[in-house]
Amino acid sequence: MKKYIYILSLVIGALLYSCEETLNVAPKNIMQDEAIFNSDAGIEAYLASLYNSIPMYSFESTGISWGNGGLPAPEYVSEMLSACFWVELQNFSAFFSQVGKWNEAYKGIRNTTNFISKIESASISQNDIPKYLAEAKVIRAWYNNELVRLYGGVPIITEVLNFTGDNLADLQVPRNTEKEVYDFILKDIDEALPNLNETSGGGRINKYVALALKSRAMLYAASSAEFAPVQLDGLVGIPSSEAIRYYQAAYDAAQAIIDAGKYSLYNSNPDKAQNFTDLFLNTAGNPEVIFLKMYKYPERCHVWDLAMLPYSQRSPRTYSSNSCPTLEIVEEYEYIDGSDGKLKIADDTGEPIEYQDPAAVFENKDPRFFGTILYPGSTWRGNPIEIQRGIIDGDQTLISGVENDLYKGIPIMGEDGPGNNNGLGTLSGFYLRKYLDPTMSPSDVAYNSDQDWIVFRYAEVLLNYAEAAFKLNKTADALWAINEIRRRAGIVELSEITEDKIRHERMIELAFENHRFFDIKRWHVAHEILSSIKIHGLMPFLVYHEGGDPGYIFKAEGIGYIRTFHQETDYSLKISDSEINANPNLVQNPGH
Repeated sequence: MKKYIYILSLVIGALLYSCEETLNVAPKNIMQDEAIFNSDAGIEAYLASLYNSIPMYSFESTGISWGNGGLPAPEYVSEMLSACFWVELQNFSAFFSQVGKWNEAYKGIRNTTNFISKIESASISQNDIPKYLAEAKVIRAWYNNELVRLYGGVPIITEVLNFTGDNLADLQVPRNTEKEVYDFILKDIDEALPNLNETSGGGRINKYVALALKSRAMLYAASSAEFAPVQLDGLVGIPSSEAIRYYQAAYDAAQAIIDAGKYSLYNSNPDKAQNFTDLFLNTAGNPEVIFLKMYKYPERCHVWDLAMLPYSQRSPRTYSSNSCPTLEIVEEYEYIDGSDGKLKIADDTGEPIEYQDPAAVFENKDPRFFGTILYPGSTWRGNPIEIQRGIIDGDQTLISGVENDLYKGIPIMGEDGPGNNNGLGTLSGFYLRKYLDPTMSPSDVAYNSDQDWIVFRYAEVLLNYAEAAFKLNKTADALWAINEIRRRAGIVELSEITEDKIRHERMIELAFENHRFFDIKRWHVAHEILSSIKIHGLMPFLVYHEGGDPGYIFKAEGIGYIRTFHQETDYSLKISDSEINANPNLVQNPGH
């Protein structure tokens, strides 16, 4: 499952060394048929290049890549690899101006469509052709799914378009409706399924990867049909009459994965918090993993640890704290008895509660909290994470943003903030733990991370299943799926199911895996959740007692700007002016 993409990316280089820009898919750069389609090695190399450019939201994040995407939600200060980026933005226009990937996606679609058009006449064993064709169709569906959930309806391209000097009008393809794009995705996947293997050697798309993509895509289509208004004659939005059909397709795809029994929730450690931590690090033989994006030092690495580790755990101390979970997401984690997750930082009169151990305020939280977030009082590699906003001594409150600024010999600010530390400490009082590698020493943390990114996992399939089942009035199925996840997590099971409970479980289970923004967008609640909101951090203060042990109290404080999500413009991206100018048949999205 793991090695195919990256080993064959080396093959591409060797095989096509003499070809300039062979994978840039402008018409003049389509790979030569003689070099590719007359050998198994050439076809494998081409196919590997298609895999390698699939738009997966993973570790590589620049804000304008398909990477970790900077997907904003009130639960996060930032998911972009620029320090606490979202704190510094006052609205979502800045985000959306960076995400548009129309051109890159169509390069990938062009390469994939070229492969599809040539593979059936390739000079290889005829027995291999259906499998190659099936994989390419799933990859094309993947590209189209990313485009449609960003832009709505987009042009459906089924043949390679070349400019001959006098056929410009033929290249100016209009947009299809959003419904037509989702139906095309469904068609590509359904045509591929009969020819895909049950298992995937070396990271290839197998039957269950295709089903996982189908379940995800059809759930998005169903949500669009149920919740989004139809605009521009269906270029954006889907008629509500189509919702049940798409929910059924999402349900059926998830059911097929469940019934096959080839995947299950990772449950190797009886310590539920450690189990959830290990899920994202122990990917070899992990029964929950359906599809991975693999990294391997030194051939292909990423910077997750460099960017996300607490300030004190870096050597040298540069970067860090680029994703700061907020108090909002922390309080969404229930307690293990299922009670509301609001932290007990004050008594009924509003007076702060003093704790001897700052970690005590988080006791009995959902174990997934401890596997996802580093918090005041937690440790990393046996070292304390020193998160302290200031010192309270009687009526005095001392705050400093300078490291090693002391009061009575005690640092006023914790080594890990919240505070300045040249902008490298947490702003929210929390750090992200999910996917951090505890085996890396501080001196190794540079551009050397090679954790795999889980693209599809069984828990997402169960969540897709639960949501679709609920919409189809199969409440028993929905309750079963949610309780499977909660049982593994170590939190009390539900006795009844609602839409809000399904959405909440999805937010917690998939936190920081780049689902949340797309979820609130497809449910058409982003303008309610993300408009005119102020996000908050949790600020721990050391309480100084002359001659006695210190205690800790906590204050919730607003951080960053108030942000706005514009209902009229932010649900669908602006198609760039350059694309509109080049193709007058493209209709711009509403409000842009």
